[in-house]
Amino acid sequence: ALLDAAGVTSVYYKTYSSEPIDWTPYAQAVAHSQADVVILGTQLPDALAFVKYFISHQYNPKTIIETTGPDQGADFSGKLGANTEGIMVPAGWTAAATAYGNDTFVSKFIAKFGGKASDISADAAEAYSVGQVVDQAASKANSIENAKLIDALHSGTYNTVQGPMSFDSTGKPQGGVGVYIEQWQGGEPVFAYPSSVAKKPPEYPKPAWH
Repeated sequence: ALLDAAGVTSVYYKTYSSEPIDWTPYAQAVAHSQADVVILGTQLPDALAFVKYFISHQYNPKTIIETTGPDQGADFSGKLGANTEGIMVPAGWTAAATAYGNDTFVSKFIAKFGGKASDISADAAEAYSVGQVVDQAASKANSIENAKLIDALHSGTYNTVQGPMSFDSTGKPQGGVGVYIEQWQGGEPVFAYPSSVAKKPPEYPKPAWH
């Protein structure tokens, strides 16, 4: 609806089960639409399935945005290789971020698991952020008792690899660096939008499949 209101013509819109299913009919319908821009509400399995279908059927939209999948590091790029180029994902973390402790997180992750920075999944960074928050809350409360940790978390700001975080009265997280557009360029995921955080300008249209 927001895209339509902005003057973008939708040529295909469909929802499907979050459970594992055969995504082929949906990928086929998207390809048949010949849309210039494809926006997919995916997790990793269907993110890969759609792209693989598009490649095999030579459907090359000008850009692809997937809500999850492209932010999963080697679990995504390892299945697609150079065909990750130009694919976008909303993201609140990137390996090149200057947020608190991110350099340490990235270097320790690589030391333990090998690979390179672009192989790291955003899920790992999110989990690490939780550890950072709990560690700081425990220091603040001088305790690891749940009640004292909860009290501590309801006040103050906690520094994480995703940016400064705080929590409202219901425990809902506030803050972080925000949600930006990350794009695979030259074999690594980088912030491409907005320009205030972009490492590189958005690549549009994306190149043809390899």
